[in-house]
Amino acid sequence: KLLKKGDAQDKSTRSAYFAQPNTGKESIALSLKNEKDRLLFESILEKADVLVENFRPGVMKRLGYDWDTIHKKYPHLIMCSI
Repeated sequence: KLLKKGDAQDKSTRSAYFAQPNTGKESIALSLKNEKDRLLFESILEKADVLVENFRPGVMKRLGYDWDTIHKKYPHLIMCSI
């Protein structure tokens, strides 16, 4: 299939700097204050191997996702706070 510049599957508009380390990755934006998004987040955590978060210190605890809480519910999960 031929792709035109700007098509959804056309990767030529992405820089090589972005494309190389992010190939194959998926991302999602959720509001962890929203109950529906929290349920989706927790269903993702059940299948995930690693959780990387970059909130300010204390935010994950306020949201109910600090290390102690996460580790009790998802003992297989590795958590990284940047």
